[in-house]
Amino acid sequence: MAYVRMKGNQVAIVHGERDPETGKSVQRTLCLIYSKVEAREATGASRQEFRHLLEINNPQIAFNWQKIERDLVKLVEKLPDIGYHGAHHREQLEESMYDFARRLLNTDPVRIGAHNTLIGEYAFQLRVISDAIQKRLDGLEEEVPLPRHDHRFQWYSDLYSDRVSLELHDRTLAAWEAGRLDEAGQLAMLCDRLWPKDPFGCELLGRLALERGKAGDALEYYTRALIVSRNFFPKRLPKRDYWGVLETRPFIRAHWGKARALNRAGRYQEALSVLETLASMCGARFDAPTIRLTSLINLGRFREAVEGVEDLGEGMGHLGLLCGLAFAELGEDRRALTWLVAGSLQYPEAARMIAGHRAPSHSEEDTAPEDLNIARHLRSDLANYLTEYARRGVQVVKSLLRNKRYCSFLSEYRLAQDAASRRAGSDHAPLEHLFEMQTLRFAEQKAKELHPEVFKDEEDSNPRRGGRHA
Repeated sequence: MAYVRMKGNQVAIVHGERDPETGKSVQRTLCLIYSKVEAREATGASRQEFRHLLEINNPQIAFNWQKIERDLVKLVEKLPDIGYHGAHHREQLEESMYDFARRLLNTDPVRIGAHNTLIGEYAFQLRVISDAIQKRLDGLEEEVPLPRHDHRFQWYSDLYSDRVSLELHDRTLAAWEAGRLDEAGQLAMLCDRLWPKDPFGCELLGRLALERGKAGDALEYYTRALIVSRNFFPKRLPKRDYWGVLETRPFIRAHWGKARALNRAGRYQEALSVLETLASMCGARFDAPTIRLTSLINLGRFREAVEGVEDLGEGMGHLGLLCGLAFAELGEDRRALTWLVAGSLQYPEAARMIAGHRAPSHSEEDTAPEDLNIARHLRSDLANYLTEYARRGVQVVKSLLRNKRYCSFLSEYRLAQDAASRRAGSDHAPLEHLFEMQTLRFAEQKAKELHPEVFKDEEDSNPRRGGRHA
């Protein structure tokens, strides 16, 4: 239980616990408040943020906020009007800066060749540090300094010290989103080394390992991300608030990433178990249907893959392709074709990948990035299913893509996409037409027209049926 005490000239929120080495009872300081304005900010305008940061940083501790705030109000008059805890930060910065400077200056690449190699090994990290130093020095030269209100939020820097800095967080994500994966990986490793209690670095390293086809490495990173992120996860948070609280997201994403890594490592049942664990802890709405469906399809459990398929509704997207493959393997041809049409119209490159095509049908500039990403991911996620020769679902997709009538439907869909993207003002007709073409009803109508031609061609082409292309 946390409680409020005076600690010198500051008000402290502390927690009593046993020292693991001596077994004696000790007080651990959770937060120090240095001034009246800071205390009033913590109990006033920023009270929710103050509470949230303390709870997130100390998930094992109970906080009686009514009592804590009442005690803070009683002690606030004992604090100075405006306090500054710069001495603490000055001491830490000074000690670290001089230690770093001494070690760097003693590394003499001019006289000692091995030191030149050493500097080369850490060139990236040194450039990041140099950029950070220069940015702060540039801030000293501002002609009109920005108004500072930091005296109200001195507790913020203490409570946020175990988190990746926003500066490095944004730089890492910018490199990732721009496709500079080597840079993003080095930045993520730096984040992981500097802030080991924050899951951001190891989670991103897991995503990077998956991108590079290293499922084993990804599994290690995501397993560690799960452990680290659980410490930031507010355990008394109601399930209805999951994902709405930012600190819950790394925990949920780490489950998804670990399940995908297990799937790509060929450990499909373990991937499904991870998703079941996530659903039991956080609720069914955090299921990862792509990973679940691909794992079941890789295992050949096609009936389970299509259970509850109606719940996907009109926004099934590329999941339509997965459901269509499962229905085809079950011999439910009409349903298979309906779902394959629905999925392939929206994600034609993903359908081409299933059919065995490697290169996009258009230049990458003319192809939706999401479609290319889905195609790339499905190639890895469905590896076991796709490597078995002459899967019936694959043969149906090939027959569908060869069909001239289907190609005409696909051209019509692309024209509808272009019209919707160029619509002006309050003209919603192009958008409504596009939405109509994305419905299961539209796909079912087109599947009826295509059915005789597609499955006649599939029978002729399927080696298992002794077709003419066998």
